[in-house]
Amino acid sequence: MTVPAEPILIGGRSVYLKFYAMPRQQDDPRRIEGTMTLVGPEGVLTLDALVGPKGDPGQPSPIIRPQWGSPVAEVGDLPALATLDESDDGRAWYIDGEWHVYSDDAAEYVVVQGSIPGPAGVTPDISVTAEVIEADAGQFTYGDIEVVETGTSVAPNFHIKIPALPGPEGPASAIELASDYDDTTPSAAGDFLVKLANDKWGPGSPTYFVPRKYTIPHNNFIDHTGSEARFMIGSINIPAQDWDWYPDVIGHVRLQRSGLLSSAQCEVEVRIGPTATAGTGETSDLCALGPYDPSVALLDAITVAHIMPHFSSTSDPNRSLSPDSAAGLCDAGTAYTLFVFVHKLGGNGSWQFTKTDAQLRVDVCPVAA
Repeated sequence: MTVPAEPILIGGRSVYLKFYAMPRQQDDPRRIEGTMTLVGPEGVLTLDALVGPKGDPGQPSPIIRPQWGSPVAEVGDLPALATLDESDDGRAWYIDGEWHVYSDDAAEYVVVQGSIPGPAGVTPDISVTAEVIEADAGQFTYGDIEVVETGTSVAPNFHIKIPALPGPEGPASAIELASDYDDTTPSAAGDFLVKLANDKWGPGSPTYFVPRKYTIPHNNFIDHTGSEARFMIGSINIPAQDWDWYPDVIGHVRLQRSGLLSSAQCEVEVRIGPTATAGTGETSDLCALGPYDPSVALLDAITVAHIMPHFSSTSDPNRSLSPDSAAGLCDAGTAYTLFVFVHKLGGNGSWQFTKTDAQLRVDVCPVAA
């Protein structure tokens, strides 16, 4: 019978194998040749282990000189070895958790495992407050600034206590000493601080634009019966004002036809003009009107004409007021007379005006310069 020279497979089994070593000194006898134990799905292999002599000391590791703030972020960006010399020995670049240290003896980069960067921390919400601490009586030197820290690590507060010393009493402030104050005119009791024409401040009185009211009472009107085309039934003189102004007129009068056959159609005109040149007022500017009401049969009944501001006319239908218009404007420093007319604009016969309960009011409305 011939014995095979090769090992013969007699079976197999999957196990979890644990390896053990039985250490001994070099001259000690063996305590084991090697054993293999199988228990269920686990196996234990024990081997003889010889402790050898201590080896020679190795070369010291190079000194690492970290290149802080280096723009090198990839291995391919490291300086070429041909550009480095012995003065670069130990220079190290940190890339993706590893130090790449240049070794001049080996003429290569030695890779050393570096620290693993942790996750980014929470950005703290820092707040700062401060207060002034008055010095004690008799203290003439500043003390230390005290900082009191409160809050949490993610929301700290730093409260600063700043020592303060009162300084010497300064001179009292004076408006008249200011560089933009014009002291050409001395101030007087009751003066205000006003802006002057030279763009400086100085003493004076503010300009108040206060509307003024004037009225014609019914007893100052003139009773009249007639057939005239235009007859003045009242007037009032407005004294000169300190500023330009517009008239604002409102009122009412009683009118009726006179005579059974009269067909007179009448309206009330209010005109205004400078007292010195207006004369009888027929050609002065129109400023109010009580129009004829055709819906009222002016026979024997009395009609009340309501007078309201009115500035246009058939001869000048586009005449109107605006904040900057010259139309209707009464000049400052000029006295004006306001005239009230009954104007027969159509029909025949007589008309009658009775002053009972007649009234007219004029508001002087200032215009800022």
